[in-house]
Amino acid sequence: MKNLCLLIFTCLLCFSCKEAEPKLPHYTITGTAKGVYNGVRIHLKSSDDKEKDKIVSTRMVRNESFSIEGRVDMPTSYNISIDGIQGKLPIMVENSNINIDINKSKIEESKITGSKAQEDYDRFYIGFNKLDKEIFATVKEFRKYRFQNNKTKLDSLSNQMKIIDNKKTQYVIDFINNNEDNFFSLFLISKQLNNKKLDAKKYMDAFNNLSSEIKSSKKGIEIKLKLENLLDNYLKTNQPKIEK
Repeated sequence: MKNLCLLIFTCLLCFSCKEAEPKLPHYTITGTAKGVYNGVRIHLKSSDDKEKDKIVSTRMVRNESFSIEGRVDMPTSYNISIDGIQGKLPIMVENSNINIDINKSKIEESKITGSKAQEDYDRFYIGFNKLDKEIFATVKEFRKYRFQNNKTKLDSLSNQMKIIDNKKTQYVIDFINNNEDNFFSLFLISKQLNNKKLDAKKYMDAFNNLSSEIKSSKKGIEIKLKLENLLDNYLKTNQPKIEK
């Protein structure tokens, strides 16, 4: 009995001391593409600040499957497009084994697994897309009443759109603040840098709340500099006037 207890204790000790699974030095994207013919090209693309695509890698479909390998310094937003198929598939790529089941009919609904950053992306957009639908429905109503020249309704709907827009901003900020050790949060900040309505102070505060690892990354330093410039301009524009 004593030996049995010792054995159990030793096993538990070994289990508790077991090192975390090491991170992979590269990514491997393995995909199935049912109904896509041999030789059709699949492109992995990045986008610059102006949403202009740049091809990172191109592979051909073989027996309804494909594989793409590479390396990223941090989780990165890419997209996948397939020759002859409309649309593109947003994907968060990190150094891991990623699997994609391509939906030929609607590529945006393809299933992606194996990327923690992609899980965060999907989790974020579940809530964000609900707010987008609210905006879309309100804009539709706005157009209807503008045609009728109903000023009372138009004023009400304008206020409603502002409220939803503020909710969207707060949703993004809350997500970043609740995921401070997540590189996807840095991606969300970078997506807002060209937004003319950006509340630079809110996003600067959210950036400062991120983990030191993320803030000190190459992308983190780059975003910090841009935010500081935006914040400087924001403070100058919104500085209260002092009456003489």
